[in-house]
Amino acid sequence: MLTAKECQEKIEEALKKFGEYNYYDKGAEEVISMDVVAEKMKDMSTQQVIDLLLDVLKYKHGEEFVRCCIYRIDDREDFDTILENSALGAYY
Repeated sequence: MLTAKECQEKIEEALKKFGEYNYYDKGAEEVISMDVVAEKMKDMSTQQVIDLLLDVLKYKHGEEFVRCCIYRIDDREDFDTILENSALGAYY
């Protein structure tokens, strides 16, 4: 199961390696292996995904990461339920 701490570490590593400009201008998907992140989220329950993404939003650079995650998980059967959370729906 993917944790918010792991996500934060991925964000920090990308920022250190590529800088804020690339992280925001090109998008997190260009500097982080978002396919790996999405794959780890496949086995998580709806509530676990919601809780994870809400926790990641608390990080300084979490919004870009969450936006990319949401686009990567749009094939989940519970995708609409995840977006019904008002804080997450704004990122789709």
